[in-house]
Amino acid sequence: MPTFKFTDTLSNPIDSVSSNPNPLASLVKYVRNPTLGMVLLPELVNALPQPLIGVAATPLRTGLSFSGNVGLGVHITELTVGAGPSQAVTLHAKPGSDLFDRDPFGSPVAVQSGEGYLSLALSAAVNPGLSRGAGQLSFGVDASGSLTVEFFRKFALADQPTVAQALGDVIDNFIIPADVADLEALAPGDISVVSGSGSLRVSASMTASIAPNPLATPNLPFIDRPIAAQAGASVKLAGNFQISGSYKIRVRKIAAGVVELGYYRARGAQWTVAAAASAGVGVDFGKTDLLCKLLGEISGTPQADVAQLVNVGLTGGEIERIQDAIGKSVDHSLQASLEFALSGGSDTEAAFLYEIQLAALDVPGRNAVVLALGADLSALAAFEAAALEADVDGHGVIAPGITMLRSAMSDTRKRGASLKVNLVGLLNFQSWSDLIARSEFIYEPVTGELTVNQTVKGDRIGVLTLPQAQEKLRKLMFDSVLTTTAYRASGALGTMQLSSAAVHFAFNHSTNAHTISDYLDGVAAVNLITPAAKAALMLAFTGAGASFQMLRVEFNDAASESMFLHAGAPRPQADFEFIARTALAMLLLPGDSDDTAKYRRDVLGGDALWNRLKAVGQPGFRQELPALNDVQLAVVQSDYTNVMWWAESMATTAVKLAQMKKFIASVPADTLHNNPEFIDRYNDLQKHMADVVAKSGLSFGLPFGLVSLFRAAAGAVPSAAIVSPALTRFFLPAQGAPV
Repeated sequence: MPTFKFTDTLSNPIDSVSSNPNPLASLVKYVRNPTLGMVLLPELVNALPQPLIGVAATPLRTGLSFSGNVGLGVHITELTVGAGPSQAVTLHAKPGSDLFDRDPFGSPVAVQSGEGYLSLALSAAVNPGLSRGAGQLSFGVDASGSLTVEFFRKFALADQPTVAQALGDVIDNFIIPADVADLEALAPGDISVVSGSGSLRVSASMTASIAPNPLATPNLPFIDRPIAAQAGASVKLAGNFQISGSYKIRVRKIAAGVVELGYYRARGAQWTVAAAASAGVGVDFGKTDLLCKLLGEISGTPQADVAQLVNVGLTGGEIERIQDAIGKSVDHSLQASLEFALSGGSDTEAAFLYEIQLAALDVPGRNAVVLALGADLSALAAFEAAALEADVDGHGVIAPGITMLRSAMSDTRKRGASLKVNLVGLLNFQSWSDLIARSEFIYEPVTGELTVNQTVKGDRIGVLTLPQAQEKLRKLMFDSVLTTTAYRASGALGTMQLSSAAVHFAFNHSTNAHTISDYLDGVAAVNLITPAAKAALMLAFTGAGASFQMLRVEFNDAASESMFLHAGAPRPQADFEFIARTALAMLLLPGDSDDTAKYRRDVLGGDALWNRLKAVGQPGFRQELPALNDVQLAVVQSDYTNVMWWAESMATTAVKLAQMKKFIASVPADTLHNNPEFIDRYNDLQKHMADVVAKSGLSFGLPFGLVSLFRAAAGAVPSAAIVSPALTRFFLPAQGAPV
């Protein structure tokens, strides 16, 4: 047992702080030094004879230092508290004040009338050679990183303890919460907190729904009886998750034998999530099981038949590349699901919170709690999963002695994951074997979506880390969605089970307020937030770093038809011009501190001015817009070109679709697919759509095409996500507000 010595900064001994260490306390149990020399700072020395109630008006923050380095550990030195730098001592006795008022992790605990607290916070460095799991005291904090352990003890002011008595009591009973015995050593009212930057780990299984996105390509002939994909497919997956960033683990003794264990993130900060799907749930990532399971679920074909197709039609190298793309997409879907759950909680509530009845723990439960204290919540998550699958209404009890009060992992499991699969060319093939044999599998790292893209003409996307490849994929998706919605609206496909979706994604290595403003413009343009809500979210953004945005809009048959037709009649070009002008203007909302796009919105929003520009044509724009400089004039001309191309393309397509629907209605359904005129009409429609997209000059830096399609369609369903270090939000139509 180490000896405690107290001195002031002049090396004078201090006798008023008595020491009678508790053998179960951490400064006895884990300290590897034979002597602990503590140097009290002058302000603390002056406060020692005062009663603790004397700090009722203003909480006192002072400190002490160690005369030499202090090593902490079980079998080896895991943490080092350095000599010299002061360790914080805080006194709280003001009724209603918050013990954690200066704590960046929030989660307030109010001081009640008649009680006071004294806390000691130790700042320690993690042994740089310590591997994760090698010791009990690193709490998931990165090797060579630092952590803070703070211990709070509650005192009854009626007992009139002095600051010296309270300080001695805290040092004698200081607890670092590393195992169940440490939790048992806490007295009711004690709080022990560990905070730092590192990673929490958790493993869990969940169901991932498979969302096929059936799309046609304008580069191939239109097939009137294409491959069918089924809705409602799912796959059960297991995942290992790593949640990284700044966090706090807090243990609070709420009654004799009962502790509350919570995990909190820093206010205003985001956690990053990494996920890796694991084997053991009927999915083998080294062979073809995952590919066969995915295709089997989407197609409704027995997996044995799909396996034969895969093994006969693909080479080993092709299978390996496909498996890699699918595996990455699965990992991303698991990651996104947990990120969604974590983003929904407030900064002051725990992401994971448990109540533990210490005496009721069995051996597995004790082991799970020890792992959780070490920042590995996998065993607790396994208890949660078993309770959920058993559908036990145990009021949150997940194991003997363990009650789950809140869990982002449980929320994630209940919600499940979603694996998005874009099937470009599905509507141009009549067999899965042809589609798979003539396609590339693309994993898009921003959205995590898997795209199966036909490559009959050898037109491959390339490496998606390159900007030109990302632009190419955006164009591919827009062209395919535009073509698909036209085919759906024509009625030539019959009624389709599945919606088709348009997706826009953007990634930026360096994020600033202008980047976030552009992201939020897209969210507002698909009616998920108002411009006023955008302004409020802009105020919440601070920071930099990498970020991404995803916009997704789903169109069913009715939405596709309304995009082009009203009551069976083609919509006029003027409708489409107004839609496109409004869409582009919504993507040019005022930013955080400037409004550099106002001149563009003025042109797009002015009906009379727009009509004059149409009348004079682009050569006459200078005369109509004399206040614009040459650069601004060129930008307006580009806006005009995009709007007019989109409007003219939609209007001419609408005419052909109206004619197609009228013809289909005039022919008996059972003779339609053998009718030569029908075949000529859908061939003509395919040629028209190929010509439309071939003439497209759209830039895909902004989601203009997607937003225009959304604003043209009645009943289209949007969703969006923004992920950045300082602002992460998911937007869903049911809420009409960010999560």
